[in-house]
Amino acid sequence: MFSELVQFEAHFEVWTLIIGVAAIGVYTLRVLQPLALKAGYEPIGRAQKVWFVSALLLMWVVSDWPVHEIAESRLYFVHMLQHLALSMVIPGMFLLSLPVWLFELFFDPEKKVWRVIQKASSPLVAGLAFNLLTVLLHASWLVQLSADSGVVHFALHLIIF
Repeated sequence: MFSELVQFEAHFEVWTLIIGVAAIGVYTLRVLQPLALKAGYEPIGRAQKVWFVSALLLMWVVSDWPVHEIAESRLYFVHMLQHLALSMVIPGMFLLSLPVWLFELFFDPEKKVWRVIQKASSPLVAGLAFNLLTVLLHASWLVQLSADSGVVHFALHLIIF
């Protein structure tokens, strides 16, 4: 009955993304973590694993059937809940899943990139950037382009993330 109301549609791009992120998680656990342990870092904790899996599952739920179809064809409110989850909830969940050593692998506190990230993530700069991006992504021409192209739509959701 429900499937008659919201017709099933396969989203291979979403499945590919979810499988890819899961594979990165497995690689981190199996390959990178042993190297970090040898360097004296703490292992990935249970809470970090729970945050990672929860973020991955939530990203899948809000991006795939039936939520995607409801958001696109029935309820704009659900579409905005998708954006809220993809821009504000899921990224934070992934950040909470990061062990210190993995973060330091990408962002060395001694490098210039670290200082740029610190400035860009200040509340004023981040808030302005987020709101500017939100306004831009809801410009009528971009919304129409997104509605006409599945690739553009998926890319915009990645940008929101």
